[in-house]
Amino acid sequence: MLLYNVSFHTPYSILDRIVHLCRRRSDGALVILKEIPVEQMTRDERLAAQNECQVLKLLNHPNIIEYYENFLEDKALMIAMEYAPGSLSIFIELQCWISYNAT
Repeated sequence: MLLYNVSFHTPYSILDRIVHLCRRRSDGALVILKEIPVEQMTRDERLAAQNECQVLKLLNHPNIIEYYENFLEDKALMIAMEYAPGSLSIFIELQCWISYNAT
């Protein structure tokens, strides 16, 4: 996560996937990093993850979350995407608050 500020990040889990809310170091923008563990994946699952990145690169519409990049880190495929505040972000923040206060 060299391009992203790891001192400010909030990991949360949705549908068995880990997602990090981070700040991009270049401009301070909030960015979502979707973490997909690839070590235990089958060949077909890895191809599906690569295909997801290829499809995301092709999408360009104001109503679709913007794809920024992908990279491998600690045996996980990280997909950097636009953070979209709204009802889902409120859900995410609530889940993070609940997780934080439960410990």
